Amino acid sequence: MFDSLIVAVNAIFPICIMIGIGYMLKKVGMLSRTTLKEMNKVVFKILIPLSLMQSMINTDLSELNSISFITFTLVAILMIIVFSMVIVKVISKDPLKQGVIVQGLYRTNYVLLGLPICEALCGADNLGLASLMVSIVVPMYNFLAVIILSHYVNKDASIKDTVIEILKNPMITSCIIGIIIKILGIPYTGFFKTTVSKLAGSATPIALLILGGLFEFNSFKKNLKEVMSVVIGKLIIYPIIVLSIAVLMFGIRDTELIILLVIVAGPVAVSSAPMADIMGLDGDLAGEIVFTTALACLFTLFIWIVVLKQMMLI
Repeated sequence: MFDSLIVAVNAIFPICIMIGIGYMLKKVGMLSRTTLKEMNKVVFKILIPLSLMQSMINTDLSELNSISFITFTLVAILMIIVFSMVIVKVISKDPLKQGVIVQGLYRTNYVLLGLPICEALCGADNLGLASLMVSIVVPMYNFLAVIILSHYVNKDASIKDTVIEILKNPMITSCIIGIIIKILGIPYTGFFKTTVSKLAGSATPIALLILGGLFEFNSFKKNLKEVMSVVIGKLIIYPIIVLSIAVLMFGIRDTELIILLVIVAGPVAVSSAPMADIMGLDGDLAGEIVFTTALACLFTLFIWIVVLKQMMLI
């Protein structure tokens, strides 16, 4: 039980600390809001896309035999999105907030949290499937986010215009490039790999600093209802539903259940904040959701791990 808490703390605390550093840098005048907005564009258009491209290139296809679990996970994510798009109308009447809320309810920080927790609970030798899910779930998150956010930004856009916007999005383009490199067997070595790896590795830390710099407590008070709705739905209600179905109807256990737990009950992805801001939605709300779910899941994830261990499911 104590080990489970340590894993959760070690995975989440660095996120909170880096957000806090970004907030302090703005407060002492080292970062202006203009600079933060400009850095946000760099993260969204260059650093995160490179990270996604690298993820696609490094995909381990040997774990594709777990196709039933992968299918269940993807269907679960899609169903969460469908339900969220229905209930979000009750939470907020503002389309620019609605898109952010839907994104917050389905999109998880799996890269930063998934692998450390899986390694701690399953061992370093059992990370094949967990690593593969990074290359499947993360691009899916981003692809769906572009569609969802585009819908809420401009509900009158035609299907053609929406498709064009999706294909122009740097996150989608980078995934396509990564897939092409993987399929064609283009060498990913030398200075090319080193450069991409270093830039990709800087995406999350810089995004967290920006997130902290753009955080406003006044805005947080105003968005309290929306933030708490996402916290309760993302970390408690949806996990109860999805994990219950997974265990009782599909017999999912052990490593697969741990991966599913992190995907449906983890904190909201850091990249969701710069993405919402760049696409013209409520960036402040998106940042507040990331920060709050990161703190709250220290408690909720620990409870989930303890409960599943007591039930001998993991």
